[in-house]
Amino acid sequence: DITESRLTEEQLRYQSTHDAMTNIYNRAFFEEELARLERSREFPVSVVVADVDQLKITNDTQGHTAGDELIRHAANVLRAVFRAGDVLARIGGDEFAVLLPNTNAVTAEQLLSRVRAKLVEHNTQHPDLPVQVSLGAATAAKDALVEAFTLADQRMYADKATRKASANDSPAI
Repeated sequence: DITESRLTEEQLRYQSTHDAMTNIYNRAFFEEELARLERSREFPVSVVVADVDQLKITNDTQGHTAGDELIRHAANVLRAVFRAGDVLARIGGDEFAVLLPNTNAVTAEQLLSRVRAKLVEHNTQHPDLPVQVSLGAATAAKDALVEAFTLADQRMYADKATRKASANDSPAI
């Protein structure tokens, strides 16, 4: 039956481009879109990199099921902030990236603020499994998209270090 064959083909195409746990794009699709955008006229393109904080602690203390749930919650927070035309992908175990075509640096920073606000809202609603995410963003002009991705990743790691240092400086109660 042609309908069944077409449905199977569509399911296979979806599975090849999406992360099974979060139902957002996977790393392979992200890399294809990065290459496509590099050749496009959709500049400026901003890139956001997000990394879930303390996943290992969650896995070690609450189990991998809780860790998987934490990743799904993080994906849902990000999905709620970014636009349908943006490319939100899970690019590693607890790392996400977003390609934002036609988005300047000011707008990218506004989106990071919206992610942070959405995290506060989420954590108020889900105090049993709070999501903390380190973020970085960068904006590329033509022919510099890969460099912007690298810079966004570096900025995310700087945010992670700052957040970790702030947590360590907090007085014990």
